[in-house]
Amino acid sequence: MPPAECPSQTDDAAISRRYMVHDRPLGNTAALFGFLAIALVTITGATIDLSRVIFAREDLKERLDAALIAGAREAGGKRRVIAENVFDATPTGSIARTTGRQFDVDISGVSGTVSAAVPTTLASVLGIRSIRVTANGRAAVLARACGDRAAREKNATRCAVTVTSSTHSLPLP
Repeated sequence: MPPAECPSQTDDAAISRRYMVHDRPLGNTAALFGFLAIALVTITGATIDLSRVIFAREDLKERLDAALIAGAREAGGKRRVIAENVFDATPTGSIARTTGRQFDVDISGVSGTVSAAVPTTLASVLGIRSIRVTANGRAAVLARACGDRAAREKNATRCAVTVTSSTHSLPLP
């Protein structure tokens, strides 16, 4: 007949196994990995969206500057039309969709405001479908380089032009 086990030995082994299951780091590591994976995907998505917005903003600013310079150099009353046509005809390499443009003309030059919507990738999960990018600018003919107003109106293409522009971005719901 086999010797009977002592009850204290059986209880100690069961208690030891029960604590060993809870002391294993596998469960903690999996939970930590899950939280870190979510954070890494979120940061990666935000970085991708930010780079797309920066690229679209620079592209929009370049298109606006080209349109403003062309409009400011134009003589007579066609400045607004020339600026709009140049803006529309300038090729874009970004995925931004132009949502609005406005050009104003005065005696010294052309000013304009354009906006575009940049679609997001992973930020759309958070409800941000696109980010609006707006660019403002002004192109003015330098008076000292062109002489008087009459000379500027006759031959503005030889005048020096100065451009001032700014951009900003806002998330759209």
